Amino acid sequence: MSKITDSVQEKINKWKAEPVLSLAHHFHKFNKQQHVRVSEYTVSDLSTVKKNWNTMKKITIHLGLNNEKQTNDNVITFAPIFEIDGKYLEMEIITKQDKNMLKTNNGARVPEEYKEMVTYNWNTLDFHLIDDLFIVRDNGIPKRVTSYHNSGAVITALKELIPDSSKLNAINMYLGVDKNKFAIPSLTAFAPVIGFQYMTVKDPKKNPVISYFINSGNVACKKIDSEIEEGVIKSIFSLEFFMQYTSPCPPTC
Repeated sequence: MSKITDSVQEKINKWKAEPVLSLAHHFHKFNKQQHVRVSEYTVSDLSTVKKNWNTMKKITIHLGLNNEKQTNDNVITFAPIFEIDGKYLEMEIITKQDKNMLKTNNGARVPEEYKEMVTYNWNTLDFHLIDDLFIVRDNGIPKRVTSYHNSGAVITALKELIPDSSKLNAINMYLGVDKNKFAIPSLTAFAPVIGFQYMTVKDPKKNPVISYFINSGNVACKKIDSEIEEGVIKSIFSLEFFMQYTSPCPPTC
């Protein structure tokens, strides 16, 4: 879609207006007397992303909700929106069947350290603590986080990692929690990780790891090494590159 639709805008607005104590319910469905928590999403339409990949300047994940929870507790109603330079794309839940298909067609998924840590934290976090993940204090005023974004050097590095958008196979979002930020009111502990699956497999015996990160001068750097580098985007011998840090809005709007 080339512009925001009424349906997408409604989902974004509903997230902003939902009572804080109701947020946790939207990440769960009731199944066999138990709450089941969602943890992974994927962009439903990659064609728009591929068409705009070379000119891409900014990626934004908008937090959204749909209306089904009001009448049905058996559905997940957290509904994030992926935006690339003003073009809005809905995201779908990755099911167990989807995971098996991705593993079969594209090789094993890499257990990258940061992603595994924050997704584990998300999956094991107590239900009653989820509501507080999305509140930050901006100049002392409590505000709800509504989106996460990245631009500039991070996008430049991402396009160099994946120069051929026709081989982009999936864009996934893994819900996560960074417990190091729990006690800091000006930071949000909700830490989504964005994964970009690329269909080209490099032989680790012939090709070293390419790891991009942001240094202290906020400049995109490329390091060729067999080790994993700390930073914004990481890659190992895998088909998936992880953008592990995105900026929350607020406070970085």
